[in-house]
Amino acid sequence: LEFKQGHFDPAALAKVKQLSQIDELELFHTDLTAEQLSVLLKSEHLTGLKRLHVGLNPLGDAGAEVLAAWPG
Repeated sequence: LEFKQGHFDPAALAKVKQLSQIDELELFHTDLTAEQLSVLLKSEHLTGLKRLHVGLNPLGDAGAEVLAAWPG
């Protein structure tokens, strides 16, 4: 599943039950913030994800901490 810059709502995506069927999520250059990433990664539906691409986003150190804490 791939999203483009300006067309992505992480909080809404986190609520989608079908997210459990996704094994790869492309969020490259979507202006994703560490806070948004945290909301998404806490989704109860994000169970089958094997690859997450978040390059070229303003995640900073806070985003690195969110990724490091994520058990997925």
